[in-house]
Amino acid sequence: MAAGAAATATGATATAVDTAAAAAATAATTAATTATTATTATTAATATADAAAAAAAAAATAATTATAAAATAGATAVEPDAQPPARLPTPPAVLIPGCGSAYELAFLSEAGWNATAIDFAPATVAAARQAVGPQWQGRVLEADFFHYQSPVPLDLIYERAFLCALPRAMWPQVAERWAALLFPGALLAGYFFFDNNQKGPPFGIAREQLDALLAPHFALVADEPVTDSMPVFEGRERWLVWRRL
Repeated sequence: MAAGAAATATGATATAVDTAAAAAATAATTAATTATTATTATTAATATADAAAAAAAAAATAATTATAAAATAGATAVEPDAQPPARLPTPPAVLIPGCGSAYELAFLSEAGWNATAIDFAPATVAAARQAVGPQWQGRVLEADFFHYQSPVPLDLIYERAFLCALPRAMWPQVAERWAALLFPGALLAGYFFFDNNQKGPPFGIAREQLDALLAPHFALVADEPVTDSMPVFEGRERWLVWRRL
């Protein structure tokens, strides 16, 4: 049974990887346009976060799917060149908090995930729904992350420029909420921004601070460099995957 589950996870992972890669070019173009047209400091902060999310969405989808699908099956994460079946047999559930323009939602949904994106700002939600189109706009919800309750058990929470968009004083609340939304064995995965600049957003975190923040509820299972960051994050972010204890 374990071998069969691992084989299923391998095929499911590759499907999501291939689907995400096909959408990467469009996302990168959209991201570049968004970042270029930001002309004020306030707009730039928002646009940068959305642009970064869009530019990295395909890579994030691939890495997240590889890790989460294998973890769900109790297997080791597979390489992205594995041969896929047509679709994910059992859609894993993923939450994308602070979704911005929700590019990752479309990629994950097209790869077969049961993906939900949330944001508390009505204008952001409206823009995200327009961005993902009619097929997936019902998966973009106006909701407060700190009070949101998932209707299904989550396999993954995807982090992309959400933690660094919030004041540092709120980070303990974020970590506690991540833990509350995930059952043991589920994953927190994404891009984490490391920086000691006191100004923001984005607000960077020290590595030892992040470790201390998550250690009570999570164990680090993957840590990879990021080579395709947007300029605002370049050289200061890493792809991390944490497993809920």
